[in-house]
Amino acid sequence: MDHDSQLICEKYLIEVTISSRNIQSLEKKFKLDKNSAKDLLERFNSVYQRLPNKDIFSYNSVNDIEQAINSITASRREIKVSGARSVFENELVKVVRVFTYDAGRKYGARSKWCFTSREDPSFFDDLVNQGAAIYIAIGKDGKKYALIRYLSRVLTGRASNDYQEDSTAIIKKYQIPGRILAPPRVRDIPQIQQALQSPDGKQFIQRVIDRNNGRIPEFENYIISNFTSREIATYLGKMHMINEPGKAAFINKLRPYPQLLRNTIEDFNDPTVQGTYDPINIWDQCDGVY
Repeated sequence: MDHDSQLICEKYLIEVTISSRNIQSLEKKFKLDKNSAKDLLERFNSVYQRLPNKDIFSYNSVNDIEQAINSITASRREIKVSGARSVFENELVKVVRVFTYDAGRKYGARSKWCFTSREDPSFFDDLVNQGAAIYIAIGKDGKKYALIRYLSRVLTGRASNDYQEDSTAIIKKYQIPGRILAPPRVRDIPQIQQALQSPDGKQFIQRVIDRNNGRIPEFENYIISNFTSREIATYLGKMHMINEPGKAAFINKLRPYPQLLRNTIEDFNDPTVQGTYDPINIWDQCDGVY
């Protein structure tokens, strides 16, 4: 930007000022009439905060400005039409979160993921309704990965051929910030909310726990009130050796119910429940109960 443009372009955090001097400068630089220059500036400001280049005077042509504006408005239309939201993009990858089966089909095209099956949308619906946020990483090297974040914060990765991939390696390869891949929120999943309102929802909650394969703190008051000690032991087993701090935190929640905790520990150490666990570890965490 030259010195005169720097003085004219009164750049604030939210927009370029629609002043007579800025409009006149646009008219002169791009050979526009007054109304066209003002309209261009207004449309530029409507997407200003999302533009990588916020200096309207540094563009080489009106066409370059139009392309920059359209790249933002097109992504907004994409959200409404396809049920997807772009959550991250760099020079290596674009990451999209998909909310609908149609969006999964679109962004998962030519993959072998079950949730993009042409024949049956139920797998996608079950996955989302049981607490999964589905992200698709579209690499600019031509590769594509599904990254699925569960309520339990567990993150799994799948290559387009549906082979399991190390999610940590995918994130590292494409320099994706982990915070971008957020889990869903319990309050945003009607089926789970409804199940948590009634003891009759227990079977569905158990399916959600099995799908998530880890700790879900939002479920634990329901679990304590509605699950048997054997079922609680199975829930503990999903955290064993994977999330020891989470397991200890849940055991602390059981302390006000000493009989339930005793029964749960006994069931936990029963190899027919979920396999053989290390009894010393679990007993140490429950010191003072016996």
